[in-house]
Amino acid sequence: MAPLTTLDLMPEDVMRRVLMELDYRDIMTLRKTSHLLRNFIDNNRIRTHTTSTTIQLTFNRNSIQMMLRNGGNQKPVFITYSHHENGCELSYRNSKKILEMSDYLKVFETDFQLALSHLNHQNCKNSKLEFLVSQSIFSLNEKILEVLRRTVPIKVQDLTLQVLAEFQVSDFLNLIDPIYLTSLTVISSNCPKVSISNQIENLKSLRKLQIGNSITNIPLARLTHLEDVIIKYRLVTFADVLFLKETLTAPSSPCKRFILQFKYKERYLNKKLVERFGISEDSWIFKIQNSSMSLRMRVGLSFIEFNLIVDS
Repeated sequence: MAPLTTLDLMPEDVMRRVLMELDYRDIMTLRKTSHLLRNFIDNNRIRTHTTSTTIQLTFNRNSIQMMLRNGGNQKPVFITYSHHENGCELSYRNSKKILEMSDYLKVFETDFQLALSHLNHQNCKNSKLEFLVSQSIFSLNEKILEVLRRTVPIKVQDLTLQVLAEFQVSDFLNLIDPIYLTSLTVISSNCPKVSISNQIENLKSLRKLQIGNSITNIPLARLTHLEDVIIKYRLVTFADVLFLKETLTAPSSPCKRFILQFKYKERYLNKKLVERFGISEDSWIFKIQNSSMSLRMRVGLSFIEFNLIVDS
């Protein structure tokens, strides 16, 4: 009979070469199969090469789900860490495993640290991190926050926050290294207001900002240096529109798109726009001096959108 050839019986150099050819999602799953492989991967810091990585964390009551995806077209892998009366319950690829006498937060922390080390290995390029707070809980357990704080600073380019309360935005942003963050999306269906004016000042590399559903009070002057902005104001005024038009038509403006949503608008706003810029159905085009580009301003029922367009 031929000798049994399994991965954990291979010479270490051979096993290391084999593992480095695997997809990163498979590396994370392989760590769940045995203590020997888990220790070998961790001790040898096995890294794989990929063009992009997405890590998504969903926080539920007594459980955390981590989703890993390499590349935009790759099928994601989901791993769920849950509290169990005998320890930690791991769920992945339609199978469950009980790690007796193990704290699910400790197991998650080790895996999350490994996932983050992979982001650092690829210099955070094309890296995306998503924090999603489940509707089943109002706030994160303090123990979960302690685990996340031990991972700081998290180096990632693209961050998405799905939150239930305004303070959660600050909790998550405090975990992120501002040097690397270029895109921030904040989504909330239950939080009527999101104010991150102080944090914006520290996000020197930020290029894209989107705050969905919630009203913000960030001054427009603090946002016009960004390339892509989608925000919502409670009230938009003629002065706001005029400021954006003048600022975004400056030759030095880096902004390519600015969408200002609003709940209310100043009385007679549309009439004032017609008086200032002339009659138009719903949009105006302004030439940018010394440029082959123009700025198009479009006015809708609940938004004003500015876009750079190429002159025809």
